[in-house]
Amino acid sequence: MVDLAHNPYRSDRVATQLFYGRESIIDDLRSTFMAGRSAIRTVMGGRGIGKSSLALRLANVAGVTVKFIVASGSVHTIWREIGQGLGASLDLEDPVRALTGAIVAQPEARVALVLDEIERVLADPQGRDLLDNLLKVYERSDDRLGVLVLGGTGVRDLLRDSASPFLRMTGEVRHLAGLTRDETARLLREPLSLGVPDDVVEALWTETAGHPLLLQMFMETAVDLGRTSSRAVIDCIPEAMRDVTERRLVKTIFPIWWENLRERGQRCFRTLARVTSPLPRARWVATFGDDPRPWLDVLESTGIAHLDGHAVLPRGQAFIEWATENHPALPAAQPPVWQEALDAWLTSAGAGDFERLVVGALAQWTRTTIEFPAVVLQPAVRSVTGNALLQSRGVLPNQCDHRAPPTPGAPPRRTRAALCIPEGPHRHQGARPSRPHAPSLHRVQDLRAQPQDRGATSYWLQHPRRHLRGGRDGRSGCRSI
Repeated sequence: MVDLAHNPYRSDRVATQLFYGRESIIDDLRSTFMAGRSAIRTVMGGRGIGKSSLALRLANVAGVTVKFIVASGSVHTIWREIGQGLGASLDLEDPVRALTGAIVAQPEARVALVLDEIERVLADPQGRDLLDNLLKVYERSDDRLGVLVLGGTGVRDLLRDSASPFLRMTGEVRHLAGLTRDETARLLREPLSLGVPDDVVEALWTETAGHPLLLQMFMETAVDLGRTSSRAVIDCIPEAMRDVTERRLVKTIFPIWWENLRERGQRCFRTLARVTSPLPRARWVATFGDDPRPWLDVLESTGIAHLDGHAVLPRGQAFIEWATENHPALPAAQPPVWQEALDAWLTSAGAGDFERLVVGALAQWTRTTIEFPAVVLQPAVRSVTGNALLQSRGVLPNQCDHRAPPTPGAPPRRTRAALCIPEGPHRHQGARPSRPHAPSLHRVQDLRAQPQDRGATSYWLQHPRRHLRGGRDGRSGCRSI
């Protein structure tokens, strides 16, 4: 008879008695802190994946040679908890000297500081200063300080160039994934010696990807239902899953997960949700874009994907349905109507890939010019250069030539499409062209409204402020390319 008076699956606190798996990462961190070398480490994981439980477990198995201090919260709270753990009053006027002296005075050979929920530190205005100060203490404490940083996707921000240099010494960022199938079976069965069938274990593991918090919540509710209804706990698991999903996951957990995925992770998940069979590693870049592995790790540590090193699969049907309903993907852009006719013509002409690219780009540019002429009236430097090239080929009229149209039957006259220089005697004397005074702001606006006048003033149109200020001699001019 199972005693249901005590529910060991409580999810309202860190479950130190329900710790399963993580043996490899615990051994790695423990040996690192005991050695005192390269002892700044980072572990990334989603909400409820077991980061805080990992820190407490590591402190319990570290032994007497390493003193573990777990701190989280605001910068002021972290300094207070560090001082209490070391049994010292830290002078925050000079925190580096005070903390270094307190660490050296400890009887243990090493001190390991665990910073949990690093996102809260980064949100604090003094968070970067705290990390920089800890780096200085690490360098001055003669290998007696180790630091373990725990966080979600915010850990990635610390590795960017604009962030604190504190975590650039960490090397590989370890990420926490869900429990394996065997570890999931132990979590479900051992606390109350329940005979959970293999098919139920498989169903729970597939739905949760071994996410410890979800497994705890499902079993916690199932035990409560079994106690109040005198039913077997195993029979209450389906009802417990529905109740937890509607009451807690949809309202609180899923929105937090979605926000923490960020834009790139959300795109990867939308793509992964459409996968029905294991997606091999060779197709990851083509499916998800460049450098997909860090974001697939984020999906796995969130509990909505399963990676085995060679393939990836989506997990969490409830989250997939929630995301599809609340954050649907935008419909894919449809090709323009004329694209099919152009493709058919290029196919009949036997055009290759390069010819298709060039003709398609020219057709798109022509269509855009007709539909949105305002873009042509204010061209960018790239567009002006392209216009000049087309003018030199005779495709477009020369916009730099403002003279009257030629008389029928008269000989053709030379044009200057690529380089527009104001007319003047300097062209024949070899002297530097004189630059007229800059026009007024009203004149520039008038030029914008008169496309036939923009040949010699296109540079003014692109950089009006520069020429309104004047040059070195207080004058302005233009040379249009």
